[in-house]
Amino acid sequence: RDKSHVHMNSTRWASLAGFVRYLGKTGKCTVEETERGWYVSYIERDPLLLARREAVERRAAAESL
Repeated sequence: RDKSHVHMNSTRWASLAGFVRYLGKTGKCTVEETERGWYVSYIERDPLLLARREAVERRAAAESL
């Protein structure tokens, strides 16, 4: 059994579509609705990860000079 399994009825959203719309509306994810279904892309906003990426980009730019 999966101990971390959660049912949608234990949330404030009645359906998965409502939850996906919420994620898109609040800017937590990029959401596209196509004829094949929903496409959800997470937007990374972790400050440590963003700082690390920025440092790597600065280092690469300094090396290319």
